[in-house]
Amino acid sequence: MNNTEKNFIILLKNAISQKNNSISDIDYEGVEKIALNHLCLPLICDGAARGRMNVPDIWRKHSLYVVANNYKNLNVQSNVIKILNEHNIKFAILKGITVSKYYPEPLYRPLGDIDILVEPDKYDMAIDILTGSSERDSERLKHKFHYGLMFENVSVEIHKYVTEYSDGERGALLADFFNSALDNIAIGEYDCFSFPMLNIEHQVISVVSHIERHFREHKTTMRMVCDFAMLTQSITAEQWD
Repeated sequence: MNNTEKNFIILLKNAISQKNNSISDIDYEGVEKIALNHLCLPLICDGAARGRMNVPDIWRKHSLYVVANNYKNLNVQSNVIKILNEHNIKFAILKGITVSKYYPEPLYRPLGDIDILVEPDKYDMAIDILTGSSERDSERLKHKFHYGLMFENVSVEIHKYVTEYSDGERGALLADFFNSALDNIAIGEYDCFSFPMLNIEHQVISVVSHIERHFREHKTTMRMVCDFAMLTQSITAEQWD
C-alpha cells in the first residue's frame, strides 16, 4: 500500500468511524482519483473536514451534488413504494438506503440504482406496472434475476431473486434461505422516508452475496466494503447469536 492509499484509508476511517485524524502532507489529486474509483468521494470529503484539513472546493461541490441526487433517488423510491403497495405486491428495498442508513451521515454514501425484491410470481406484474408495458428489452433480459428499467429518470432494478445463485448445493442452500425473505420484513427509516427492507438475518447475507458477485464478476469497491462494515457495527451481540 503506497502513501496515497494509506491517506485514503485514514480519511475513510474518519468518515465512517467519526475520527478526526489529520494529514499534513497529502496528494489530494491521487486521493480523489482513488475515491472516485471506489464511489466514496463524499465520505473522503467528510473525513478531511473532520480532520480540519483544507478540503478542495471540487470535493465539496461533488458532495453537494451527491446529496441532492440522493434526495432525488429517495423521492422516486417513495413513489415506487406507493405504486407497489397500491397493487398489493409484497417487496423489500435491497442495498441503497437500507445500508447507508447505518452511516454517520447516510447521504454521503452515494445511492445508485433502486433495487427492489418482489415476490417471484409478481415479478412480471411489477415490471409491467412500472414500465406501462408488457414488452421487454432483450438486452435487459440477459440478467436472470433482475430487470432494469427507468422510472422518473432514475434507474430501478426489479429483482425476483436477491442474487444469481450458483449451481450445486451452495446455490440451492442460498435459494432456500432467501425464499422466505419477504415473509418477515422490517421497516427502515431515514429523515422523512420509510421503506420496507429485509430483516437483519437476510440483510447481512444479501450484502455479502452482493459483494461476492461483484468480486467474482467485476470488482469490489470500498463503498461495498464500508456498507458491510457499517451494517455489522449496527448488529447487537444478541442478534449475532
